[in-house]
Amino acid sequence: MTPLLITGIGICATGMANWTQGRSLLLSTALPVLELHTDWIYNGAFDHLWGRFTYLGVPVRGFGSNHGNPTDTYGRNLYVDVLDSKWGSGWWRLQAFLTHHPAGNFCVGTYRFGHTQPGMGKAYRGTIMGPGVTPLIRVKVPEPGPYDPVADAHSNALQKQLAPPGDSCNHTH
Repeated sequence: MTPLLITGIGICATGMANWTQGRSLLLSTALPVLELHTDWIYNGAFDHLWGRFTYLGVPVRGFGSNHGNPTDTYGRNLYVDVLDSKWGSGWWRLQAFLTHHPAGNFCVGTYRFGHTQPGMGKAYRGTIMGPGVTPLIRVKVPEPGPYDPVADAHSNALQKQLAPPGDSCNHTH
């Protein structure tokens, strides 16, 4: 593979992610891949985001955590933002959480957290730190649109393929 020199902000990587750190880096390998999908949760009442984080086809996830914080150098928090929601115009932090062990998958609904209003918006973005010296990866996806039970069932089946048996993402619908 030809080494890839990355400089500046917003370089497209793998057609799915953007690098957002402002320093130069010489990579001789592929970039990590953050898959981010949207569908619906609770029969269309809220938007639902799910996906996985991999590097060279291997899940990126840690081996331990303490209340959402990684306790080793392998764990990665995914930061999810929402655009133009009930919280206001522009980007707002919806949630941050660890990718799951062992598959590197994740899922989150836009329903109410604590005393907040539901965080549904026009678009969502995920930002995560790559493993080792790889850069931050950012992915943007549009809202899923009006509820479609057939499309939701298809999306749920795809999500279950990513999440191993017993994973909390298999029990969110």
